[in-house]
Amino acid sequence: MVEHVVTDEKLAPHELSPHGDAELGDRSKHAQPRSQASRPHRLRLLMGHLALMLVSTLVSAAAAEVFLRCFANVQNVGPSHSTYDPQLLRVLKKNLRCYRYSSDFVMQMSTNALGLRGPDFPSAPRDCVLFLGDSQTLGHGVNDGEEYPSLISKSLAARYGPDRFVMLNTAVGGMGNGRWIKILHSHFWGYQPKLVVMQFSNTDQSDNMKEGIYTLSPSGELIAMPPRPPGWGFYLEQAVDAIPGLAYTHFVALCRQLMVQNRLMSMYQSREIRPDNTNPSQPSTMPADLTARLVEEAVAICRSRGFPIVLVTTDLDGPDLAWIEQICDGLAVPHVQAPTRRQRPDLFFPLDPHLNAAGQKYVAGLLEAKILAEKPLRDALGAEPKMSPDP
Repeated sequence: MVEHVVTDEKLAPHELSPHGDAELGDRSKHAQPRSQASRPHRLRLLMGHLALMLVSTLVSAAAAEVFLRCFANVQNVGPSHSTYDPQLLRVLKKNLRCYRYSSDFVMQMSTNALGLRGPDFPSAPRDCVLFLGDSQTLGHGVNDGEEYPSLISKSLAARYGPDRFVMLNTAVGGMGNGRWIKILHSHFWGYQPKLVVMQFSNTDQSDNMKEGIYTLSPSGELIAMPPRPPGWGFYLEQAVDAIPGLAYTHFVALCRQLMVQNRLMSMYQSREIRPDNTNPSQPSTMPADLTARLVEEAVAICRSRGFPIVLVTTDLDGPDLAWIEQICDGLAVPHVQAPTRRQRPDLFFPLDPHLNAAGQKYVAGLLEAKILAEKPLRDALGAEPKMSPDP
C-alpha cells in the first residue's frame, strides 16, 4: 500500500506554474485595476439607492399631501406668525405678510415694524389705547382690519379725529396674563396709554401655569422666574419657515394641530394642581391663585401709572365667569362679557374656537359702548365725543 504523506511545506512559485514568477506578476498587475474599478461602481450603486429613497419619500409625501387635502380636516395652514422672546416668551414677527388657511377661514395677516398686528403708525400721535390679550384680541381667523382693536380704532378716529390715538395691540395667541405685567413695565415704544383694555379668556389659568413667567411664594407674592430658553419647537418652526412653501403644506399644519391638541390636553389637566418644583418645601401653586395675583398686579401697575382699565371676557361662563367678575368687582374694574359660543354660535367659526368677523364686530360694539358709558373711561380719552350728523 502506498501512503500519501501531506506536508506543510509550501511549494515554490516555479513549482506552481511553468512560467514561474513572471505569470504571478502578470496576475497581480491585472488584479489591482479590477479592485480599483469596482469602487466607482459601488459609489454609483449607493447614489442610485439614495436617489431611489429620495424619490420614494417625495412620492409618499405628495400622496399624503393629496390625501390630507381631500379627506382630512386640517386647521391653520400657513407659516408661524410668532417667534421666541426671552422676556415675553412669544412675540409677533416684525414686518410679516402671510396667509393662514383652514376649513373655516382664509386669513390675511400683517404686522408692522414694532411686531404688532396692523399697519405702521404715524409719528405724530403719542397717545394710545393699549390692548392686552390672546388670540381672540389678536383676531385669529379674520383679515387685517377686522379684529376688534382695529374696529375700535376706526370708531374712535371718527369721533376724536384720525390723529388722536393709535391702537397698540400687543396680543399673541396662546399666552396668559404674566406677559401683561412685563408689557406694563415697558415704555410702550414711546406712546402714552390713555386706556388699557385687558381681555381674559377661558385658557388663561392654564396658560399661566404652562408659561412659568411668574410663580407664587409661600406667602402668595409673585416671583418672576428666570427667562426660559427656546424649546425644540422654536427651532423646528424656523427650519420649516426657511424652506419655501413647506409651511403651506397640510402635512406640516396637521403636525402643528396635533401639537396644539396635546398642549390643550395638558393645559386642562393643569387646571387641577401643578406644584412649583423650584422649591420642594413650597406649597403647590393653584392656577386660580396665580391668575388672580397676576390680574391684581396688572391692575395695580395701571393704577400707579394713571391708566384707566376695562376688562373684557371672551367665551367664559359659569363658575369661571363668576370668579373673574368677583375679582373685577373687588378691584372696581369695569368689565364687559362677550357672548360664549353656546350663547351665540353665529359669532364664532363653525370648528375653530375663535370669534369670526361678526363676533369681532360685536365685541368692538360692546367695548365702545362701555367706554363711552363709563365717565372715567370717557374722560381718559379727552374731549367729549363729537356728535355724528344724521345721515
